[in-house]
Parts: sequence; structure tokens; C-alpha cells
Amino acid sequence: MDIKGRWRYINGKGYSVSNTGYFVYCNGNTDKAAFDGKLEFDITLIDYVGNDEWVESKLNEIKMCLESDQIPQSGDNCDFCVWFAARNGVENM
Repeated sequence: MDIKGRWRYINGKGYSVSNTGYFVYCNGNTDKAAFDGKLEFDITLIDYVGNDEWVESKLNEIKMCLESDQIPQSGDNCDFCVWFAARNGVENM
């Protein structure tokens, strides 16, 4: 939910922006005896406090990676890397 790009723009214009955002969660009621052309929902407002302190350094890291001549190391937690290694293994059979 950290939409810091917009917040940074707004903050740069002198506006104060809260780190708290909100989700509106709607869940359809299933306990009614009949539909009767009407949907009813329970609605819950969930607050969320975001932390964007990591964003600026991560964007700089990504930029350096993209501008580098070196291919980054793959990781075990990277779904694309696992898929690519499996695909590469099939192609080289």
C-alpha cells in the first residue's frame, strides 16, 4: 500500500501526508434466506501504517543494477530464476 511516489510529490509541494492508509473490506452476507435482487455487505475499515524508509535506497540499488554491465546473482526465492533454470534444463536435454 506504500504509494510513496504520489506522497513524495505532494510532500514536495508542502503538503503533509500521513503514513496511515485505509482498506475498505466488504464481505457479502451469506446468511440471508433469499437473494431477492438485493446484495448486503458487512463493511469494515482497516487502518494500515506504512513505512517507506526502505524505498529510496532500494530504488537507488535497482538503478545501479540496471545500469551495471554485470548480471546479478539469482536467488532461491526468485520465482523467475527458478522457472528460468527449469526451462533452461529442459531446453538443454
